[in-house]
Formats: sequence, structure tokens, C-alpha cells
Amino acid sequence: MPTQQYYVYMMTGRSGVFYTGMTNHIVRRVVEHREGQCEFTAKYRLNRLVYLDSTSDVRQAIAFEKRLKRWPRAKKIALIKRSNPRFLDLAETVLGLPPLISRTDVPPEQTLRRGDPDAPLRRRSG
Repeated sequence: MPTQQYYVYMMTGRSGVFYTGMTNHIVRRVVEHREGQCEFTAKYRLNRLVYLDSTSDVRQAIAFEKRLKRWPRAKKIALIKRSNPRFLDLAETVLGLPPLISRTDVPPEQTLRRGDPDAPLRRRSG
């Protein structure tokens, strides 16, 4: 019998806001986020999977998710950059999901402050 996998992930979008979650079915969960079925990610249009980690230990996944949620923004960005420096949509590159229909997202490198590649993503005002 195959071992159950649990995934800790982060979603983002044009707004630069991050959503951190945990699931045992990553493809289904990312599709739900992309389709706006989750209130928070729909509100901020978080449709790009930028961080993904997995474990077979559900307690470890829950603990890591909780820890990530308490991390400051800069630390989350540093974590993402270690495995996904260009903030690519891992739903496409890792999970094999089709590209988003709407390509209105600003490329991740344009959401960073000019001249400082390690600066946090800008927040939209208003």
C-alpha cells in the first residue's frame, strides 16, 4: 500500500499576498484555489503555486504549516527563492496542470522592488 503524502504549499498572485496551506491532495487543492473556491485566495486572486514540500507524516506537515504561517514575509520569500527563485507556477512545472487561462499576472520579477532582487513583494494599495 502506497504511503499517504501530505503537502505544505504557498500560493501567491499579482497582489503579492501569500497563502500557506496543507493538504493530502495537492492537485485538487490547487485547482480549487485557481477556480476561486477558497474565500481568501479568491479575494486576493492567489492562483500561482510558488512553494511545495511534502512528507508522509501528517503531524510534521501540520506543524510546518503552522510554523510557516508565523514567519515574517521576508523569511517566506527567502524559502521560496531557495527552490523556486523565479517564482514560477509549480502547478504547471511540477504538477503538470495546464497554464492559467488568464495571463494577467505580472511576472514575479516585476513585483519585486526595482534594483533589489531580494526585496519583498510590493503590496497593492487601496
